[in-house]
Amino acid sequence: MGARHKKRAARELALLAAYAGDCNGDWDDAVAVVDATGDGAALQADHLAELRSVQGARSYARRLIDAYLERRAEIDERIERTSERWRLDRMDRIDRNVLRLALAEASMDPAPPHGVLMSEWVDLASRYGSERSGGFVNGLLRSTLADPRRIQDEGDVSGAT
Repeated sequence: MGARHKKRAARELALLAAYAGDCNGDWDDAVAVVDATGDGAALQADHLAELRSVQGARSYARRLIDAYLERRAEIDERIERTSERWRLDRMDRIDRNVLRLALAEASMDPAPPHGVLMSEWVDLASRYGSERSGGFVNGLLRSTLADPRRIQDEGDVSGAT
């Protein structure tokens, strides 16, 4: 399995874990889902086991969750500022967690190929969200990642591109 497959599985695992944590209001649940110590409540155990079995997926998923938790306030504020008409708490849980994790991933490496990153996260939003999730997430990610003040690894908002 290649690095791309690992990251795809890790992103999906992180999203399902974040969804579980968001539903329960406890981000420790998200960590437990990634670490295989929790079942994520109603999540499909077989599918989670399949995602966890991809070599390197659990560690990368954990990095995504940790990156979000380290910058939670800043990432959430950034999403709300970019979305203008949508408060974070009014967004669909899948949409909001896709956005959170995508921005967390972008902050881990400020110069990755954002087109690939966006495409992968938009695909996950389309798969797990509503029929409008893909377009909603795509628009917000385009705006946020195009902004030269995007979130950097150090947790600051920088003017560098």
